[in-house]
Amino acid sequence: MKSGGLIGSICVGTAIGATMSNVGAVAPELSRDYGISIAAVGLLTTLVFLVHTLLQIPAGRLVDRFGAKRMGLIGVAGIAAINALTLFVPEPWLVFTARTAVGVATGLAFVAGIDLARQSAGGPIALGLFGAATGLGGGLALAIVPQVEHAMHWRAPFVSVAVLALLALAALALAPATPPVRGSGAGLTKAAAGLVLRDRRVWRVGLMMAGPSGMSQILGTWIVTLLVKAGGWSTRDAGLIGSLALVGGVVARPISGWLMRAHPHSMRWLTIGSIVLGAAGVVALTEAHSLPLVVVGSALIGICAGLPFAYGYTTASRLRPDAPAVAAAMVNACGLTLIVACIPLIGLTFSLPGHGRIGFWAAAGLWLAALVLLPPRRDEAAPAPASAPARA
Repeated sequence: MKSGGLIGSICVGTAIGATMSNVGAVAPELSRDYGISIAAVGLLTTLVFLVHTLLQIPAGRLVDRFGAKRMGLIGVAGIAAINALTLFVPEPWLVFTARTAVGVATGLAFVAGIDLARQSAGGPIALGLFGAATGLGGGLALAIVPQVEHAMHWRAPFVSVAVLALLALAALALAPATPPVRGSGAGLTKAAAGLVLRDRRVWRVGLMMAGPSGMSQILGTWIVTLLVKAGGWSTRDAGLIGSLALVGGVVARPISGWLMRAHPHSMRWLTIGSIVLGAAGVVALTEAHSLPLVVVGSALIGICAGLPFAYGYTTASRLRPDAPAVAAAMVNACGLTLIVACIPLIGLTFSLPGHGRIGFWAAAGLWLAALVLLPPRRDEAAPAPASAPARA
């Protein structure tokens, strides 16, 4: 595939990342404007992740069957349209409905984007760039939305995502067509998806990846609130600091892809180190009054969450070449399930002593738990069987 597919996947990833972080960037302000609690604002992000998670396997089947470009266009068009609908009135029922619906669009767009990247020239490097784009989108939301909230108020998170989705739609329209998996009829894609769901090897990779990939998004949702409430920072300053937790992945994920291609045998130790340092970064962030610690902690979260990215998704694709999009969706679904569970739970800890620190300490422990789930070395190098279905 030419570079158009890679550019399209990067734009799709940016729009998805912004969708996941835009509400958390101004949670106290949205709580005021919509007349709901901060925990309820957290549910606005949880709803997206919940539906997004449920759509992963069905989206993988659709992408394998119909092609990534077609499904990606449908997904990003939905993101743009649904965010535009939220701009009319600041009614809780409308924003909750819209956030539920946009999870369908992001679920489809994510699997399409990652499959576009996988098929692009560059292999794991392209995959890392797509992952970087999702971090970039989230970081942009944390950095930009608080800066314009005073002018746009409750509309600020949704205008920003709608604009990014329209840009992604244009870039994807210019990308070359992507063929489906050869022989990917409805029955075959359903059978392949069933095999993936029963494959313990893919489950293990997914559960291992849940810590790094999930925690960066969970913590990115609440970093601004933690720094405002526990550290006394302004929303604007906290947004700039917190954006490092997602922007760090912009650097780390392409590096992950390059290392996966050039030095694949180093990825296991790199993943172990990133898990340990990422958990340390979360603990450092709880010292919310210290500028050096919160900057270093936020940056470590982003970098260490991004380094295992290409390792996890490449390993899963090698294990299931008969359904590569479904395998990628499976890995993503594990992290998303953790996100859906933890975002509201961490939000509830802001009503406890410590202003959210308890939730962040628990997140550090969950991140460390990924160490016991590293896949065996034989799974890391699993070759694609000669009989594996190919792209038509």
